[in-house]
Amino acid sequence: MPGVFLLNVLESDLILIFIAILLFMNSSLSLSNRVVAIPNHQNSIIQLLTGSLNGFIIGLTSIYTMPFVFLLQSLKYNKEKTVQFMGLAFLLYSSMQFISFSYIKLISINTIVPSLIVTLPVIIGFLLGKKIRSFISEKLFKKLFYLMLLLMSGIILINTFL
Repeated sequence: MPGVFLLNVLESDLILIFIAILLFMNSSLSLSNRVVAIPNHQNSIIQLLTGSLNGFIIGLTSIYTMPFVFLLQSLKYNKEKTVQFMGLAFLLYSSMQFISFSYIKLISINTIVPSLIVTLPVIIGFLLGKKIRSFISEKLFKKLFYLMLLLMSGIILINTFL
């Protein structure tokens, strides 16, 4: 919730640039077989700090990937478990974000309807992705995952400067 309040007050372009740079660096390192992971990720205090930081960044920027991606790398899940974990996390993040945005009146019926409409391509992408995942190896999945994060960082930077 503190991140959402700051989102309502601050200009978030610098934060978006920071996140895009983190995504770019992390993806580049991962694609070159160097992984940044959270040490002692099973420690309750580390989980609390990581979760709190992630929630704060999500509230501030509406971007779900950082530092979530570091947690995912630390857990070393296979492709199916990774997708399941991401799906559950993004559902919870989106729900809390909707509640927070509604509370401080950053969302209205005019934004809810288009948001619901654009979930159709997401559902189609999810179903296609599930089919594709069954045909690709773990190694290729991870490479594609980090390539998409790299692409996302570029899109964030381009949209921030335009």
